[in-house]
Amino acid sequence: MATSFHFQGTHGSTELITSAMQMKPSAVLLFLEGDQIRDLSLCEDLGSLVDPRHHLNLMISKCPDFWVGVVMPDRVHGDGFSCYDNMLDSTTETGEPLRYRGDSYKASSHLADILEAVSTQQLHQPGQLSLLGLPCHIVAFSKGGVVLNQLLCEVACYEEALLLAASQDNSVEISAAPSVSSSRAAQFMDSVNHVHYLDAGLQGRGVHVTDVRIIQNLALRGMRASAEASVVDASAVQRLIVHFHGTPRQWCDPRRQWISQEKDRSIALMKEAGVPVTEHLYFQGQRRSARQHFAVIEAMQPTM
Repeated sequence: MATSFHFQGTHGSTELITSAMQMKPSAVLLFLEGDQIRDLSLCEDLGSLVDPRHHLNLMISKCPDFWVGVVMPDRVHGDGFSCYDNMLDSTTETGEPLRYRGDSYKASSHLADILEAVSTQQLHQPGQLSLLGLPCHIVAFSKGGVVLNQLLCEVACYEEALLLAASQDNSVEISAAPSVSSSRAAQFMDSVNHVHYLDAGLQGRGVHVTDVRIIQNLALRGMRASAEASVVDASAVQRLIVHFHGTPRQWCDPRRQWISQEKDRSIALMKEAGVPVTEHLYFQGQRRSARQHFAVIEAMQPTM
């Protein structure tokens, strides 16, 4: 049964919808919600497709061995614009990102604190695992993609800081967390494994990461994961794999062509840098609609 909790993170309170903890889950899945539908006629037409609790049940059915949590925006503006001020460096009134700043570690520290809080509240039996440190999978739906962008920028900044620390002092272990990030945030970033952009879109640019330096630094993660797997516990640092899922609603919108342009550039840069990436188009050939935008949550097949 789905239950809503409010957990205090580094940068404020976040509502999390989850269900009873599985015994020793094999991984964590965080589903980042998009804009909230407040139009009553549209809600009636789409039914459970727009319900975050339905999204939770869908993710549980796809990944039954995972602990799953649906992360709600910290505020909703006007007609349903989701705003993640608690995890982004700077946003507009309607939650559009003004910039992404990796060295703030705002998203990683906040999500790490939430997982720690969930573990404390829900893990009561001896032998159960803490959620923080398990392989973490992230599904960022629609507007939720801005949080994934911020997180990837933080991972890139973290990897660059590790490389600099190792190159300046040969005695520094490459697995050591840089001083610019808390150990809890570092542990969370190391655990991030498969990340999914699920029909991401905005009213302006910034839908996907297209900065060359950021993506090149993301590629450092794969090299570090391979290096550490040969000398330490292979689960300590997860390999980062990026998945793009979309529908004609976003990828074929003639009024927002930047969505597909940014997606294509991000994929091309990731492939060139050596970041593992996949691309999936659903409902190809169908007319764009709000229904297909939400139906993709049911249709998506997580590659995990």
